[in-house]
Amino acid sequence: MSAIITGIALLALGPIFYFLGEPNSRSFTAFIPSIFGLIILLCGLVALKPSMTKMAMHAAVGFGILGMLGGLARGLPKWGGLFNGTLVDGRLPAIATLLMFVICAVFVATSIGRFIKMRRG
Repeated sequence: MSAIITGIALLALGPIFYFLGEPNSRSFTAFIPSIFGLIILLCGLVALKPSMTKMAMHAAVGFGILGMLGGLARGLPKWGGLFNGTLVDGRLPAIATLLMFVICAVFVATSIGRFIKMRRG
């Protein structure tokens, strides 16, 4: 269920940040979180079938890690300026990458915690 919720959250980021941007500076790169969200959502739906749960959730976490690393790589150079108020241009993309990183990091951490708990007993 966490993969489905994570997928929906990431899926929503793309259109939200695309349409929040100025019309002359909108970019389809705003939909990158949506692509990850769609893949994680599909993995979550496949995981509803008991025989596919383990494989699908491992795939979802793999894409969660990629999303987390992608958000970190694209956003880290801008987050300092975002937090100290010096970033004027590119605030929306910086916020979007921060949200993508946080959503994916929480998903990965909670999923790994569940994997460990299930393994122990």
